[in-house]
Amino acid sequence: MSTNLEIESIDKGGFKILKLKGRIDANWSLRLSEAITEIIRGGFYDIVIDAAEVDYISSAGVRVLLMSYKELARLGGSFGLYRPGENVVSIINMMGLTSLFDCSKFERAMSAPSGQAPAAATFYGTLNGMDVNVLYDNASRIKVKISGNIDKISDFSYSKDDAAILSAGPGMAAFGLGALGADIASALERAGEFISVCGFAAGMPSDGSKKPDYMIAGSGFVPEITYFYSAFCECVYSAAFTFKSEKAGAPVKLSDIVKAAHGISKSDDILITLIGETSGLVGASLAVPPVSRPAEGVYEFPQLRDNFNITAEPAYNGHIALCAGISSAAGAPAGAAKFLRPLAAGS
Repeated sequence: MSTNLEIESIDKGGFKILKLKGRIDANWSLRLSEAITEIIRGGFYDIVIDAAEVDYISSAGVRVLLMSYKELARLGGSFGLYRPGENVVSIINMMGLTSLFDCSKFERAMSAPSGQAPAAATFYGTLNGMDVNVLYDNASRIKVKISGNIDKISDFSYSKDDAAILSAGPGMAAFGLGALGADIASALERAGEFISVCGFAAGMPSDGSKKPDYMIAGSGFVPEITYFYSAFCECVYSAAFTFKSEKAGAPVKLSDIVKAAHGISKSDDILITLIGETSGLVGASLAVPPVSRPAEGVYEFPQLRDNFNITAEPAYNGHIALCAGISSAAGAPAGAAKFLRPLAAGS
């Protein structure tokens, strides 16, 4: 049982959610009062107290809740205890203050039909070992297009005849093998992995620099990408959510994020884009252009060391990563199977 009170503020639509963990006693009730007062002074009049992890509340704590409830009612706002535990429910009931449990305004907003305000979120709580906050959820669906021949990566046999141009504008999400710019000759010399999301395009050249490059759409400029193969679609998302580990300080697994995305979108086949802070990345990038047609096997040792840059240990701890990919929970859709690998526990 915690002897402190942890307070986390979350924005959801027009609501401020204060997620509490620990004890609301005479000592810590003052801190809670200050947090609520600061929110009201900031012009937010709809406040929800997530009390699922509150171990204990004293009369001093109840007084803070009651005063906040009355003040927000005068201001035309709302205040309510959400998901309170048995101890909190028992004490509030004994005091005859059951009106503090009224979260009807919040619950109506969270269950509004799709097509209304994006704040119509559908879930707030724990999912796959993560604290998940669904920002919106609607019926939008998109079709991912697969273009180019992924098979030629097996022997680095791409040529100029395989190249195509992709305009990576703000309405596009894409990833694959290619190079920034519309110069095919340049792409043949430096093509590597690329990603583009909503007008931001980045690529890892295979020219030995080991330095990623990027372009950003704006003022009439749209990044162009010369690619050999790609998966791309319009940036029309059916759902969006934020996440963090349920356990403080613990990392979040990519497989759990993907599982959550399937569950929230209620779709077997999804395209997912992700922004998050990393606790470390491992992987490989091309060290030479995939047009070299080496005589020896591309993936055989020791040639492997010449053809790929490989991270021996997790790198980029504490950096922000932008990711994009496709996932199928029930067999890959047509054309996408060669992009996919098993995403299992421990893999």
